[in-house]
Amino acid sequence: LSAGSLVDAGNNATDLAIPGGQNIADTKAIVVDTTAPTITDVTSSTGDSTYGVGDTIDVTVNFSEQVTLAGGTLDVALDSGGSVSITAFGPATIASGTYTVLVTENSTDLTATSPLTLSAGTLQDAAGNDTDLTIPGGQNIADTKAIVVDTTAPTISSVTSSTGDGTYGVGDTINVTVNFDEPVTLAGGTLDVALNSGGSVSIAAFGPALSASGTYTVLATENN
Repeated sequence: LSAGSLVDAGNNATDLAIPGGQNIADTKAIVVDTTAPTITDVTSSTGDSTYGVGDTIDVTVNFSEQVTLAGGTLDVALDSGGSVSITAFGPATIASGTYTVLVTENSTDLTATSPLTLSAGTLQDAAGNDTDLTIPGGQNIADTKAIVVDTTAPTISSVTSSTGDGTYGVGDTINVTVNFDEPVTLAGGTLDVALNSGGSVSIAAFGPALSASGTYTVLATENN
């Protein structure tokens, strides 16, 4: 009592102890929840590797409690320039979408941009608390995965030779080396280097490698 008295007709003070098994929770299931749900992590079930145009990558968002998305999409922006829009779900603690790699999208270690966003609608728990869409530090895709997005075509950085300067005749051999700006693999054919002498070099399967070499053997009538 804050003050005063709680007595019966005989002026006996009331015993204010609640009997065992006779409290609200013993007969009711009333939850009071004013805590906003949070994102626990953003990850992927896709294996660590390098992915190119048209490849698909799973993006999964995990929450601290069951939430329901209604009236819009949960949008996950990625550092590759791509994004994933997850449609209505819930109540659930996990939501997933599929990222399809498009031309010009690249990332050396794919990760999501914090915070996530809603296109519209709500993402709430059972009590109507809005979800905090911030990704916790150390809990992003790149923190647990090694997914590379690469849509940039490799290029030749130079064509050179380890053979010394000099004059070469019929039967002599000359090294021809092709250098690339990133490791590449040649499969199912040869890399053919035509020379201004009229000769050529065919380089057989190799890689992954930053350079590939072949040997040019000078034939009669070939000159430069």
